[in-house]
Amino acid sequence: MITMFHELYATGPPWTSAFWLSPVQRYIAAQLARLSSAIVTNRAKSAAWLRRYVPAETPVRIQPVFSNVGEPEHVPSWDEREPYAVVFGGKRMKTRLYDALQPAHISMMRDLGIRRVVDIGSPGAAPEAISYMPVEERGIQSAESISALLSDARAGLLHYPVDYLTKSGIWSGYVAHGAVPLIFSPPRATETIHDGRHFIRLQSRTQISTDEAVTVHQEGYAWYQTNACTVEVARSMFDLMHISNPTL
Repeated sequence: MITMFHELYATGPPWTSAFWLSPVQRYIAAQLARLSSAIVTNRAKSAAWLRRYVPAETPVRIQPVFSNVGEPEHVPSWDEREPYAVVFGGKRMKTRLYDALQPAHISMMRDLGIRRVVDIGSPGAAPEAISYMPVEERGIQSAESISALLSDARAGLLHYPVDYLTKSGIWSGYVAHGAVPLIFSPPRATETIHDGRHFIRLQSRTQISTDEAVTVHQEGYAWYQTNACTVEVARSMFDLMHISNPTL
């Protein structure tokens, strides 16, 4: 049995259900791991946790999530992109993002040639403007429309911990389309992706150079092609199936 762990267990303060359910969820995850002939998960820290519960010979692989809004084979260069950044996701996540945006962040975006924000996904979170930068709310869109918007965008904004990005479909959508991910996150260690190469953590910057943005645009896209695209996922899963059952 090959088990894919997208989540392991919930955490939270004592006044939340996540706190009280966490021990049971940990137990179930560990038991599932022990029953598995191979394991796939999407974060380095999750893989390290799961390895504690399985024999040394059991494969435990890190497989970042793929983009479910398209995987273009070719994307526009930085200079060919339109002067906007995308905000994508659910209403609660986008509300946190807009609350975090400060005039200094908007100034850095303007330095990258960004002149407006395009909001896609659940409506109701977007203000009309942030520090005089207009926000255009598009609402729920088809995967094809989202792919087209991401392909033309200079950047994508996201409020998410950087050590969880490899399990984020929004981040994978950004890098799959060559949009530079501008991330609000606490300073956390990452193992398979890195600040300044695959994303830019906004709180660590007072300015962002065009050269750095171009690097992230190029390296983020290249990383996706060799680590997260559906072709690589299929190859990895087929390999694990063969290890688990050599007669296949």
